[in-house]
Amino acid sequence: MRILLVCNQGMSTSVLVKNMYKYAGEDDIIEAKPVTEYKDVAANYDVILIGPQIRYQLQEVKGVAEKCGIQAAVIDAMAYGMLDGKKVLEQARSLA
Repeated sequence: MRILLVCNQGMSTSVLVKNMYKYAGEDDIIEAKPVTEYKDVAANYDVILIGPQIRYQLQEVKGVAEKCGIQAAVIDAMAYGMLDGKKVLEQARSLA
């Protein structure tokens, strides 16, 4: 599964990516991009999750995702805050 995490700057989310890889399969690809850069690469992923701090941009991200034939959602705020890679990975898989 190819998962794109979109956040404000990509810094805190990069730690979450690292934690997600602890539970990911060897074929999984998980990357983080800032909200200013995701549009050009969105079609390369199976699902997009956005950070809770930019939830106000969900409709725009969903529009881009829809054009790519994929789902987009806001990362569960509790899982994000705790950098719970397992829970966020489960959330992503539930959308694909």
